[in-house]
Amino acid sequence: MTEIRDLTQAGAVVNGMLASFCNISITHPLFTIKTAYMSKGGSFPKWNQLYLGYRANLVCDMSCQVVNFYGFHLYSKTIMESKTLTNTERCVGGVFAGTLSSIALCYCERIMVLNQRAKLKDPKTEKILSAWRTTKHLFSLEGKRAFVKGMLPTALRESINSACFFGVSEMLKGATREVFKEEKIASATAFFIAGALSGAITTPFDLVKTRMQLGIGSNMSFKRVVIEILQEEGKRALFITGLPARALTLACTSAILGPISEVVRNNLPEGLKKT
Repeated sequence: MTEIRDLTQAGAVVNGMLASFCNISITHPLFTIKTAYMSKGGSFPKWNQLYLGYRANLVCDMSCQVVNFYGFHLYSKTIMESKTLTNTERCVGGVFAGTLSSIALCYCERIMVLNQRAKLKDPKTEKILSAWRTTKHLFSLEGKRAFVKGMLPTALRESINSACFFGVSEMLKGATREVFKEEKIASATAFFIAGALSGAITTPFDLVKTRMQLGIGSNMSFKRVVIEILQEEGKRALFITGLPARALTLACTSAILGPISEVVRNNLPEGLKKT
């Protein structure tokens, strides 16, 4: 099987991009449902709203996975000098790659959640604002802060997500191969469990991030949002709100993204692989 370290830099980028496109095109409705339940007073969205914010999410995730896969490639080839990584080293590489990817992901994801929940409209036409006009609107209200709102919880969330994706999934494959003889099923199951685990662990970070990014014009810090949730909704809400939807979302996206990325790597042209 072709590993990420076996690719060129361009190969790692293409690997992340193609796998992300397939993944988000299938799983976007789960992100819409997850965002709905993490919003104040949120409930299950209407069926015709399930693909709200799809383009923003596609740009989000493709940007994230391009940096994620490139970051893991950089870690594997440069820092670890292309040696075979232990599972612990893969987790560390995931933390490195996930932290880098949060920079590309943070603002794109804010546009997505605003499209899904706030539905900012042009006062003249009543049409939902485009990503560009939403950006102008946010910049006029918040200045440069608009582009980094929610960065801390995003970085914390993505570092754990990527550690589970690149490292924990490999730890689990030994067990899933004993249960499932078919390699693809064993791989998808390992990614599914790792995704569910990361989704459950990172729910508090994603909840705080979502609340911060939906607050237009406000200057709510990470700490203030946490305190507000604890005071108004209780400790349980911080850890439970949206957890089933988020765990299912991450489980499904990992179960699709992981095996697809492996198939993509194995079938990339030789020019995108290390000679």
